[in-house]
Amino acid sequence: MLIYCKIFSGITSVFKKVCLASVLIVLWGAINAATFAQAKKQMYFIYQDHRMTMYCDCPFSKQKRVDLAVCGYDVRRSFRRARRTEAEHIVPAAEFGRQFQCWQEPICTRRNGTRYKGRECCERVNEQFRAMYTDLMNLAPAVGEVNQDRRDYRFGVIDGGGGYGRCEMIIDHKAKMAYPPEHARGFIARVYLYMQAMYDLKLDPLQQKLFQAWNEQYPKSEWEVIRENRISQIQS
Repeated sequence: MLIYCKIFSGITSVFKKVCLASVLIVLWGAINAATFAQAKKQMYFIYQDHRMTMYCDCPFSKQKRVDLAVCGYDVRRSFRRARRTEAEHIVPAAEFGRQFQCWQEPICTRRNGTRYKGRECCERVNEQFRAMYTDLMNLAPAVGEVNQDRRDYRFGVIDGGGGYGRCEMIIDHKAKMAYPPEHARGFIARVYLYMQAMYDLKLDPLQQKLFQAWNEQYPKSEWEVIRENRISQIQS
């Protein structure tokens, strides 16, 4: 199948993308990732012919190294982190994790008797949390520094503020809010609305209104459609 794709790769870019989707089925099958590590591998496989970060549209290599110069990215604090591509949860784990007891209360126990809670506990004991945490619809590659700076902040509208050079991702640490570039808003909105429909993610009225507006204002790109199709082939 891979050889077949390479032989006819000169026909059209659309053909190559369709062909790769067929390869995805063969290599991965309709199997949900059991761990976050597996989900990350699947995510990078999906993006192997579209190696662009979500917020900043920065290209990255097979080795997950970001080309900062091409996208005009200005490093704020950590050049090392900025050069690295990371798997970003569009809906942060903390945002949906708080809906589970395992995140709020120390119901898990280590071998030494220490009790704990949070992400590690939920991954261990809660099947729905694991499904949300590893859902490929909620994962996208991001510049490592932006992923670090965004933390678990919610998305919203911010007046003013600087981005990262030509990357117009604005993060307000005082307000604990992130305002994404235009090209990412519709995508982000649809991921949130998907997680709401799929897992009953709780959204406050302001967020609900914002994401519905972004969904209507910013239609799907060709890549977003391709990405969704590939994910549907992998996730049952």
